[in-house]
Amino acid sequence: SKGWLARILGNLKEEEAVDRAEETELQLEIETETAPNPFQWLWKRAELLNLKAVVSDEEAIVRDEERDAQSDLKKFDQDAVKLEGLEKIEGRLRFEGGENKMLDELELLLPK
Repeated sequence: SKGWLARILGNLKEEEAVDRAEETELQLEIETETAPNPFQWLWKRAELLNLKAVVSDEEAIVRDEERDAQSDLKKFDQDAVKLEGLEKIEGRLRFEGGENKMLDELELLLPK
């Protein structure tokens, strides 16, 4: 049973590292753009802020899960459900696919 919990916690920590790397990459992209389109910069900034908020919530739940895994399996399961919900929100906040197409169309409407 402890091996199972250790694997879950390990996976959560790996996800946290990936999220932090994406956050850093996006921040660098925002900072290094040369003469960025103001709308695009604003869009990327919103993406970063949303991602940071969700990652922060995920990190808090991971810490709760670590404590719960050591003491109360039922509470651990409840935290796991919360984390899954936040991960779904995080996935929706990553501006991909149709959102990027819409952004491209809006950028074409901006005066040059």
